[in-house]
Amino acid sequence: MIHLLVLALAALHLQDPAGDAIGDGTLVPPTAPIYANTAAFDLQSVTLTSDPKLTVRLELGSLSDAGKLPNGFSGPIIEVYLDTAPGGAQQLLPGSSMSMPPKHGWEVALRATGDEAFAVEAQPQGSPASWPRLPVAVQVQGNTITLRTTLVRPDRAELYALTGVYDPFTQSGWRPLSPTVSPWAFSSPTQQVPVVDLLASNQSAQRREIDSGVLAPDRSPFQGIGWLVLMVLGLVTAAAGLVVRRRVRAAPVDAADGGDSVPAEGAAREGTTEPSERFLNEAEEGEPWPDAEVSVDRAVAGTPGATPHGIPDATPDAVAARADASAAAREDGAVQDRTVDNGVLEGNPAKDAATRSVIAQPAAAAPNTVASSDERADEAVDDAMAERADDSAGPGRRRR
Repeated sequence: MIHLLVLALAALHLQDPAGDAIGDGTLVPPTAPIYANTAAFDLQSVTLTSDPKLTVRLELGSLSDAGKLPNGFSGPIIEVYLDTAPGGAQQLLPGSSMSMPPKHGWEVALRATGDEAFAVEAQPQGSPASWPRLPVAVQVQGNTITLRTTLVRPDRAELYALTGVYDPFTQSGWRPLSPTVSPWAFSSPTQQVPVVDLLASNQSAQRREIDSGVLAPDRSPFQGIGWLVLMVLGLVTAAAGLVVRRRVRAAPVDAADGGDSVPAEGAAREGTTEPSERFLNEAEEGEPWPDAEVSVDRAVAGTPGATPHGIPDATPDAVAARADASAAAREDGAVQDRTVDNGVLEGNPAKDAATRSVIAQPAAAAPNTVASSDERADEAVDDAMAERADDSAGPGRRRR
């Protein structure tokens, strides 16, 4: 996720107002029908993509290929300049008659027409017209032109872009302005440079640049503090995702049988007390061990002929045996903490042995170990209660 976020932040996208393909505001379009729609010269956005190789995407108001040219579009000539380091070239490629702003220079220039596209790297000597041209692949989709180079994408860049009318019969590829209205060229009484549109924040800024013949420094909202804000937002988003993922992992998971949720591994069961500790606490308070009567019920539950209450039958002897067992359990529960120095418990000898084994059980923290201790205690109590019930019932009613 963080990798995708970094790539998204790495893309630089600049927008230009739509409908401003009028130069300094005085340009008159050519009168020939082929130029009736000037949206083909209306630069609307420039994007330096996050591709490892230097790739620029340009969006125009409209694109067509009336001339059936090799690159799939007709009409405009487009130039893009990237300032990626201190220094660089001040003079632009021949044809536009524009220059870079003071203390700024370009390191890479791109030019695209319907007939050709190439890139130029600024050199320490010579002029832009003499510098080597590098291949550029052109892809047209709708109103978007994508220019892909073989150069490595720069870590940072300031973008400049401009459009004009492509003329295959001039050396530079730029068609000059006409002093009067013309069927084949833009005309203006005041504008001198053949630029129809350029990357600017508004029409006033565009007019100032065209009148001066000097491009303005890039005013990308993603430069400087804007990049910092986006980076902070990205880090916050990534941190929030990690927190949410940890909470999801820590949430209880439902048991496979659809019962209660299973606690996280290593978590102690809230409100659980070991059998020996619970037994002694209740004896100190003078209360009977609540599991005693329940254990008697479980001891007789499932016996053939058992009633809904867990009693084998309704004979007076059976009822009396259960009452005696319950009373004995309460008495045994009240004396468990009254021990003598030699460690022998007072009360029923048979129950003493069962109780001593329960108290001697080691404490365990895991919920499943606690459950096993409870079961052993219940079994010991059940056996003791059953023996007492057999004694009360007489020889003829002893369990087999």
